[in-house]
Amino acid sequence: MSDRTGDILRLLSGQTDFITIDRIAESTGAGVRTIHRDLERLERSLALRGVRVERRRGQGVRLVDPLPEALVPRDALVHRHGGDQRPFLIVLYLLTTARWTKLSELAHVFFVSDSSVSSDLSQVEEYLPPDVTLERQKGVGVRIVAEEDRARLLFLGIFSFLLPHSLLLHGESENNRGHSGPKTATGRLLESVGYFRTARQLLNAIAGAEETCRFTFAPSYSSFLYNYLFIARCRIPEVGPARRVRRCNLDVPPIYQEASRRCVAAGLGDILGDDVPWKEVDVLARVLSVAEPVDVPLAEVADVTGGLAGKIDSVLEHTLADLEERERVWLHDDQHLLDYLRVMFAAAVRRIMLGIPFRERCSLQSGPEATEDQDTEDIVISVLVRRFLNAFRHELADSIPADAIESANLVRRELREAELALMARLESLRMRRAGELVVKILCYEGMGMSVYLAALARDVLPGGARIDARWEYAFGTGTDWSRYDLVISTFTLDLNDTPVLVVAGDEPPDVLRGKIRTAVQTLVKNEGSRPVSSTIAPELSPAPEREDEMAGLSLVTTMSVIHGFFLREIGPDEALIAIAVDALDVRGDCDRVQLHRDFERREHYGSLVFEEAGIRLLHCRSQGIPEPRAGVIRRTGSVGEAPAAPPVLVMAAPVNSPPNSIRVLSELVVALTDYPGFTDLLGAGDRSALQAGLLVLFSRLVS
Repeated sequence: MSDRTGDILRLLSGQTDFITIDRIAESTGAGVRTIHRDLERLERSLALRGVRVERRRGQGVRLVDPLPEALVPRDALVHRHGGDQRPFLIVLYLLTTARWTKLSELAHVFFVSDSSVSSDLSQVEEYLPPDVTLERQKGVGVRIVAEEDRARLLFLGIFSFLLPHSLLLHGESENNRGHSGPKTATGRLLESVGYFRTARQLLNAIAGAEETCRFTFAPSYSSFLYNYLFIARCRIPEVGPARRVRRCNLDVPPIYQEASRRCVAAGLGDILGDDVPWKEVDVLARVLSVAEPVDVPLAEVADVTGGLAGKIDSVLEHTLADLEERERVWLHDDQHLLDYLRVMFAAAVRRIMLGIPFRERCSLQSGPEATEDQDTEDIVISVLVRRFLNAFRHELADSIPADAIESANLVRRELREAELALMARLESLRMRRAGELVVKILCYEGMGMSVYLAALARDVLPGGARIDARWEYAFGTGTDWSRYDLVISTFTLDLNDTPVLVVAGDEPPDVLRGKIRTAVQTLVKNEGSRPVSSTIAPELSPAPEREDEMAGLSLVTTMSVIHGFFLREIGPDEALIAIAVDALDVRGDCDRVQLHRDFERREHYGSLVFEEAGIRLLHCRSQGIPEPRAGVIRRTGSVGEAPAAPPVLVMAAPVNSPPNSIRVLSELVVALTDYPGFTDLLGAGDRSALQAGLLVLFSRLVS
């Protein structure tokens, strides 16, 4: 949906009477003829969804039927065009002045008439929260009345809707460069309130907070914090410091309290004096506690997550278990990712509980973001949202909508960055797994269509995949289809065991890319990567070379894991964790109590079982073991009893193992899917056969 189409839908859905074409054109900033063309397209589109549009000469246009919820523009609060933004820019101005303001002053600032200002105020009044009041007094002017912390958060919310966070990074607005041309309403607002006047002081205050927190704030959050300090500086001289703070059941970690005191002193100390009210520190500490980092903090993660640590670990472990079981990978190898997710989860919980509208800016200003991997996105975010709501339902009961869909959408927005981090890790594993795919393209249409589909396939196939788009006059004659992992065709084919994706050449490019991507993901998930035949012709067109992830694999750790790989066979009633700890501590250098406790903690969140492979994983990250180690435990059952439990692949590694060491264990999990026979070896091979198989496995990875 284009911006203008969304604006038209917003106008039409907002009332039942006819709206003139001239009014729509004025509101959207487009010409009358353009609006007529837009309405024709919109009318056809809405007709397919059961929504009738009525147009009458001299009266305008209106919707006969209610607009489906899915079509209601999400950014209903703020429009993108200058004329639509002005009412909310006026609210921002009133919040910064924090006093009675005459309409003539507003008219002068925004270069409009008094009547336009009055109309704008009437328009925006209905959007203000219940605890915020717009007061008017004849001969005096207009002002906004609200609790101080509520007024500041309202400013942050509206400012984030209207202006990009890059505004702070550039140091000035794109529309306020000081040139002689006309300024927009946004530029006039920033100039009149002196947005950049104290920039150096506020940026120094933010730098001090970062130093205390021991992590660098994400650029979007730095802008958010700058806006908070700015609005506080504007309002304190007029209304004084915050006197009352809304109660909150959330304990803010001491690290943020300390950072807040330093930030208040540097950014607001010159207007507050030496005796800084503790409530100002408390409010800013809450704002700081929702900070999103650029990278994992140098401080202890527990100092950042605070009292939320236990439930955050529950969300993390359940989420990883769901994704590991579904994707047949091991995500616990990346401690850097796990710590980053913990910090992001804590920030999301606090944003929701405190009602701080930081993440809303990303969703409502930019709209829904299209991703290249919609299937992966749906899987990851659905798992995240479900686990997050289950863990924090009690804490968030008063902060999320009662409607299940609305609450899920809210949590989804807040977890967007965490979702992207998980998707990136999954995608890197998938790309390695599918890196040797060979794809054949067959078309009735001829070479042109073959080349076109090859170009689309190359956009979405993982690095290293190969594409055979050569024109064939005799389809299927004498062709060995088994050497191809996937055939993309514009007509139906029966190639026995070789998967065929049938597409229509006239489909939109994005649709074709999506179908190819889904087919590859399904192929990899169901079958794994098959070895590339040495008979593949050299004319095949390779995709760009992929980065070799195994280049950093620690040879020392690899050989240590292979040498120490153990095999234990136990009875049906023996304690699995105790046997695993005993096997891992064969050298006597483990903290057995700590290792046992960490295995139990991980198993508390549920066992990880790869049902298709017939393998269970018993794993943990623990300070009770000095290096990555692994082995397999098999249960034996008595004759006539139920079948024995699946073999258990045991893996443990120190919490702070370097990535090139811990990745060795991750490759064992990937091998369960990628290398035929490896699971059978774990289930039946003796120890010498297991070690020989591991030597073959890792020699293939590093060759």
